[in-house]
Amino acid sequence: MIYLSQIGIKTYNYYWNRTEQTGVSYEELATVGVIKDDILVKEICAKAIMTANEKLKNLGYCLIIKEGYRSPEMYQLIYDKRVVKFGKTQTDQLLNMKNMPHSTGLVIDAVLWDLKNNCTVEMYKHEHGADAFFYSFYKDNPKKDTGDYLKKQTLLIDTMLNSGFTLGSKGEFFHFELNDSEPIT
Repeated sequence: MIYLSQIGIKTYNYYWNRTEQTGVSYEELATVGVIKDDILVKEICAKAIMTANEKLKNLGYCLIIKEGYRSPEMYQLIYDKRVVKFGKTQTDQLLNMKNMPHSTGLVIDAVLWDLKNNCTVEMYKHEHGADAFFYSFYKDNPKKDTGDYLKKQTLLIDTMLNSGFTLGSKGEFFHFELNDSEPIT
């Protein structure tokens, strides 16, 4: 396993940076192995991320990784906190507690970073809520796509697919799983 900051990949640990919004404290994070604002993945996953990052740089973007390895204990902590805050239905829509894919070290949540403007690319309209996390949302609702969100999501997805990842089974535009084989270069 390797921390992505060690190889120059931009990271933003979602839970580390959103303790107030998620209701998860730094102390609770430490008990499940999250000790700093960084992302941990298997080395083979890091190589595939670097491949995708290089492809995006030619287009003025890079990746920012917001999630990587998540222990089963971290899954349970997040699940319990989300059920209290958002209810079981929405939590079950987003968290795969059966397979816990992030626990493999081969799964990441990623979005685009604009190199020219030095900021995260807006990948969905926040007013559209959790439904807009799913790639099908703007495909099925083109009138709601007022910010070229589908185009941005498609760029991210195509780049990741061409770098050895697959889109996660729930269809979130930001959730990618690496096949347990050598990444495509």
